Amino acid sequence: MTPCIRPAVLLLLAACAAQEPAGPDAIAVETWSFSMRGDGIGGSCSSRGTLLISQPPSDTAFTAIVRQSGSCGGGGTIGHLWRDRFPAVLAITGTEVGGTISFDAAPCWYHGTVFHTPVDSIGGMVWCTGAQGDSPAHFYVEGTWSAVKKSP
Repeated sequence: MTPCIRPAVLLLLAACAAQEPAGPDAIAVETWSFSMRGDGIGGSCSSRGTLLISQPPSDTAFTAIVRQSGSCGGGGTIGHLWRDRFPAVLAITGTEVGGTISFDAAPCWYHGTVFHTPVDSIGGMVWCTGAQGDSPAHFYVEGTWSAVKKSP
């Protein structure tokens, strides 16, 4: 079951984050622009969107709200995949340890590297797999993703 997060909740999250007091225990909330592209048997998928990432200080875990739009094309087993499998809004969790970032945004898994000090971009590999709708056909897409921190 995919979590349903209304736009009003996203605005509330952003407003609350903006009111979070600064200090050593403040939770960092940052907005990132991202894109991904993957190719698979019979077609390819691409997506663009926004990540609202929240991470407590000195913690390797993070949570994020993903707002995305995209498509899969080329026919084959992944022709109508986007509509069936990639939600427009979803909540994710992940980890960032020693400059390596990993998270699961079903049906995709993302792994990558954080760049620069202070961190201003991230990117790496993405893998997506699963069944297409109620069909026994399965899909597999592999590609790259990147994200750039938006200015405050």
